[in-house]
Formats: sequence, structure tokens, C-alpha cells
Amino acid sequence: MVEISQKTIVIVDDEERLLDALSVLLDSLGCDIELYKCPDVAAQRLINKPWHLLITDQSMPGLTGSDLVRMVAPFYPARPIILMTGGEMPTDVRELLAATLPKPFPPLAELRETVRRALLLGYHSQKKKVLCVDDDNDVLEVIAHLLLAQDVEVQCVNSGVAGLELAKSGNYDLVLTDYKMPDLNGTSLAQQLKLEKPDQDIVMMTAYADSTTLQAAHLVGIRKILHKPLDSGFVSKIWE
Repeated sequence: MVEISQKTIVIVDDEERLLDALSVLLDSLGCDIELYKCPDVAAQRLINKPWHLLITDQSMPGLTGSDLVRMVAPFYPARPIILMTGGEMPTDVRELLAATLPKPFPPLAELRETVRRALLLGYHSQKKKVLCVDDDNDVLEVIAHLLLAQDVEVQCVNSGVAGLELAKSGNYDLVLTDYKMPDLNGTSLAQQLKLEKPDQDIVMMTAYADSTTLQAAHLVGIRKILHKPLDSGFVSKIWE
């Protein structure tokens, strides 16, 4: 059974009453629910931080739901989106949706099932994206081969500084970085990246696993340390 709890659902509606009602109705799914009255604020959040499902109203002042969908879909093309509307919608937007919710809302069980199916759709269609940072090109080649074999989208860079800039500007499910690099070590990369993207998932690889290195890594928000040389099972370890 696929686990959909602890996923992030972003709900956007200019009516606070409807936001609160949806939050209560979907609480039983066990997801992290974020509520936004302002679509402009929601757009910035959706573009800059990972999420698993967007539920947005169509009719809102400023950005409409269709505008919001067109804006965020290119950044996360595999993420499911549900549009709440009582009327018609543009054809190009309909093609980007996982589902629609009519207003007024359907019965509770139907609403929850629509959301659950959308989350499952995102689970099955979403390809994870990993940024690999290591100054050793041979290591990058091996990592890329193993990740691609697991249908993971991979981008590799052989510089800590370049890796930091890519991580800041891109959207990655995981940043996998080496510790010892000549221009910027993995701990420093993580520390600087977390200042701009505090929710970014980071795993570090190292052959220098002394207690000082491990403590510094965890203090800056690195989730996991993988010890070099990497074995064939490392792909599963990075998601644990």
C-alpha cells in the first residue's frame, strides 16, 4: 500500500471560510496542509519549495486559479493539481490538471477520494531529481549510472561552488554532495544552501567520517552521511 500521509498539500482560496473547511475535511489524510488566501504569495511558495499536491480555486482576485496553474506547472510538471471551480476553464489548463472539484463541494467521501487519487497519481508519475556534487568525475559517473538505472533524473557537477549555485537556482528532491572538495566542502555547501532553502534535503558522502566531521554535518542540516567507497546499495540508502 502506498503511503500518502505526511505529504504536503497546498490549498489556495481567497475565502478563509473555505480554506478552514477544506483543512478540517482533509485532516484525516494525515498530510501537512498549508493554506493561502493570496495567490501571489502562494505562487512564490510553490515555485521555491517542494510540494505534493496543489488545490486551488479558480475565481480569485489578482491571479486566477488558471493563472496560478500555468505559472507553477513548468517548475513541477509531475505534481498533481486540482482546480476548484463552478464553471468552465481554459483547455490548456484542463490538460495540466489531475482533477477538478465542483463548487459547491461533493459529499465528503467523494472529496477525500478525489484528493487521495491525485496524491497517488503524483506518487506514481513523479520522477525524483537529484543533484550530485563531487570533484571526482569517476565517482560522478558511477553515481549517475546507478541513479539512472532507478529512473532517477540526475544532474552532476564537479565543483562545490558550481554545485551550490545550481542547488540554489534549481529544484531538486535531493542534493548529494561529497565532503572533501578543493573549492567548497560539503558541509559549507550545505550550510550556505540551507540559508536560502532551509527545507532542502541534503545527503553527504565522505571517506573522512571522524566525529568532528559528522557533528558539523548534522549541525548544518545534512540528513544523512554515506561512507565512501559507496556500495551497490547506496541508492536505497539515500532515501532512508
